[in-house]
Amino acid sequence: MPQPPRVPRAAGLAAPALAFTALALATPSHAASFTYTTLDAPGYEITSMAALNDSDQAAGFVQGKKGVRSGIIWSAGSFTGVPQTQGFIAIDNAGVAAGQNALHPYNSKTFITYNLATGNTASNPIRNEGLVYLLNGNSAGQLVARTQHKYNLPSSTVMVTGSLSKIINYPGANDTFPGGIGPSGLVAGVYLTATSDCLFTYQAGTYKSYPTTLGTVGAGQTLAVAADGTIGGSLSTASTSSAGFLLTKGIYTEVFYPGSVTTAITAIGPDGEAVGNWTDSAGLTHGMIYRHGKYDSIDYPGAIKGTYLEGVNAKGTLLGTYVGASTDLHPFIAQCADPVACTK
Repeated sequence: MPQPPRVPRAAGLAAPALAFTALALATPSHAASFTYTTLDAPGYEITSMAALNDSDQAAGFVQGKKGVRSGIIWSAGSFTGVPQTQGFIAIDNAGVAAGQNALHPYNSKTFITYNLATGNTASNPIRNEGLVYLLNGNSAGQLVARTQHKYNLPSSTVMVTGSLSKIINYPGANDTFPGGIGPSGLVAGVYLTATSDCLFTYQAGTYKSYPTTLGTVGAGQTLAVAADGTIGGSLSTASTSSAGFLLTKGIYTEVFYPGSVTTAITAIGPDGEAVGNWTDSAGLTHGMIYRHGKYDSIDYPGAIKGTYLEGVNAKGTLLGTYVGASTDLHPFIAQCADPVACTK
């Protein structure tokens, strides 16, 4: 029997300029109709997709029997393999995918881009003295990465725009971790001090900090960053191991699927629809769409051991992964029959 919606807790904020809004009794909405397409690349043991653009093109990696990984792009039913990278972490709206250099994937000052339209591969420099770990990118082709200085100095965030790299270190922090980058170039991440972790944003030379007493926004997680500056992710609280959150204009809103054990936000569409995942009392994970205070639960048809949503684009198409009977993972996209119903 479904559990009743969780009663929200009162929570204050460490900064008086911010406020926290808990969700009221949220109700499920009418689920939109989706067409599901599995993105398993033929001839490989593993296919994993990390990014989706507004043309429903997906990018990620494949792995064969010998454990060798390479980049893969799916577009209109066809796969394109790119061996120069061990996998793509982003694909922009021009069809240009970006990934770690396959020759030196964990000790590289360059990353690989591949233009699907032209077939051209390019090696792009990252002007940094240490290790570079690409995290994700936006629809305009900007990327964020974590860097570790070669002399083991604190971690930094680097924003990459074309051939230009910008090191981002939150002032006074011990470490600065990237989380995500929005279409406008707004970077979100988490900085660490001796006593706490705190979410921050950076844009055009300006840092902003967003502390909350609701819970801890942990470093190292991928954060969703929308076109309007809304940020989504997960945080640990006193009563749950994970609750989703949205930060809009300085106000935190907890997102907790009714009756769930844990909830997380993984992506936000341009019209404000948030997608993510929730876990039930049996430990099974389901996809989730949250919009206008209402929830839809999303399960890939025939999924046995879980459905995970990782992305959403401007048309309301979802990017996800479902788990089969033998814990095998299968990426998929779910295309909406009525984009208005999916995004409004």
